[in-house]
Amino acid sequence: MRGTSEQGVGSSVQKFNKLAALGAMTATLMLAGCRQDMQDQPKFFPQRGTDFYADGRSVRPQVENTVARNQLHEDGYFYTGLVNGKEGDGMPFPATLEVLQRDLPRDPVSALALGGAALCSMRLMLDAAGIASHGIAGVVAVKLTAAAYLAAAHTWSRDESPDLAPTMATLDRRLRGIERWLVPLHSTSRNAVEADA
Repeated sequence: MRGTSEQGVGSSVQKFNKLAALGAMTATLMLAGCRQDMQDQPKFFPQRGTDFYADGRSVRPQVENTVARNQLHEDGYFYTGLVNGKEGDGMPFPATLEVLQRDLPRDPVSALALGGAALCSMRLMLDAAGIASHGIAGVVAVKLTAAAYLAAAHTWSRDESPDLAPTMATLDRRLRGIERWLVPLHSTSRNAVEADA
């Protein structure tokens, strides 16, 4: 009995010694990788002088008559908001659906603001159609209507026709698809309002 307990303690000590040796090797390898070559190498700091170049500047001037990438600021109104020294009163570029689709994923604050405005617009349209937009049923109705309009927006972005017939057809089809959900929601919310009164 005593031999087995000593044997168990001995194997525990061996495991501990192996783990300690493995930890020491890992620490040694990690410390060997923490060299300061990049930090200690000679380099130029922006806006500081240097003896390396004859003019004493560490930053080289741009080559004349060239423009670096993303530095061609031809459209002054776009970059400054000024027209002939005065503030402009319009957008410097057309706010098309393509621009929104490109920029909104990069600007979540604007996406949230536009999302709120879109839901408010959907709520007003449902109220005008006589479909209640309050309560849980109203929230669902607003979201379904917004989804229908978003689906139609994809068609609208490619629609070149003067009367927007393909867009209207897509929107009608999408609204008819959610109508079967809106009617029961409308009757449920109307019954709830009548019960409250």
